[in-house]
Amino acid sequence: MRNDRINIPEKVFIYPTMRCNLNCKMCYSGAYCDPNRAKLEDLTLETYKEIIKKLYNHGVRVFDISGGEPLLRSDLFEIIKEIKSYDDTTIYLVTNGTLISKCYDDLMVHIQLIDMIYISIDSHIEKTHNLIRGSSNAFKNAIHGIKLLTKTSVDKLGINTVIMTSNFSEIAGILNLALNLGLHNINLLRLLDVADKGRLLQENLDINTFKEIYININNWMKNKLEEGYTDQFYITLVLPGYVMNEVHQERKDIIKNPYIHLESQFDPINGCPAFGKSIVMTGNGTITGCTAMIEIQNAYVGKITDDYNNVRKNWHKMIALLNERKKNLRQKEPCASCKYWRSCKGGCPASAYKYYNTIMMSDPTCIVNQSNRLQ
Repeated sequence: MRNDRINIPEKVFIYPTMRCNLNCKMCYSGAYCDPNRAKLEDLTLETYKEIIKKLYNHGVRVFDISGGEPLLRSDLFEIIKEIKSYDDTTIYLVTNGTLISKCYDDLMVHIQLIDMIYISIDSHIEKTHNLIRGSSNAFKNAIHGIKLLTKTSVDKLGINTVIMTSNFSEIAGILNLALNLGLHNINLLRLLDVADKGRLLQENLDINTFKEIYININNWMKNKLEEGYTDQFYITLVLPGYVMNEVHQERKDIIKNPYIHLESQFDPINGCPAFGKSIVMTGNGTITGCTAMIEIQNAYVGKITDDYNNVRKNWHKMIALLNERKKNLRQKEPCASCKYWRSCKGGCPASAYKYYNTIMMSDPTCIVNQSNRLQ
């Protein structure tokens, strides 16, 4: 990366609105804030057209759209049309799925412009999903929306599931649900504990549970092979970087299945990738370097409409601060003597901020800090 410019990556996370019709327990976007305030902060369509042009000219080609709930924005499909008016762009849309039926006609008109739609489903059990999502109708409406879309667009659909204490034992059921719905893609995502301080403490998984997840997935894959399942199905499992070495044996033991494919990813790995691998823009145009940081004002580097030189300067300040964090943590416990340092390097700074009001502490949800809390 040259020192005289922001290394804007190919991918940008866009939040067209921070409004949401649910109140998910693990929400890290502030989507449960005052909806009237959030609506007032929404950028206009004309502003989005200017922003999309600017991002494209900086090399952005992949637009990951979420929120908040993006389908609450009445001109969302105009934003999507604008993105696709530029060559070689890819659009991912992440939604809680509850509003698909209400905007189904518009969605069908524009479905060819969207490369993948991911619907959030956190349990195959209606009650569990509804408790996690904070609404008694969340499961019913989301499943209805998925069934509508599978009639014409099944290859564009996938499920996102956030794994936590509340639902980790239900992974086999969630995988079966995806198959029963005719889907071919599911992302099993690590919990990012960056909600209100300490609120999700009991939802963080320990190392034995991460191992159990691999064992359960392996058993499920074996069962499907024995049952004669022959469609292609893709599972992406995203876990914290600090568990990579601990689950090595479980990863090696995964059955070779020519039809069901498991890809393991670890995030963050080798330290926090913020301000390097992604640019994130909130509902009011504020820029930061990671989706987990969108409620951390100290991690803001300006707005997309600000002077480029000021944004560039603040961007590099954040890179320097994250490097300073790694250097400092390496010299003090628990990181100084931690055997996971190479893959972790302090873990998630956003999680540290939510617990300690500073990013300069180590990740409070890492293996070592979890063990210390249990003693």
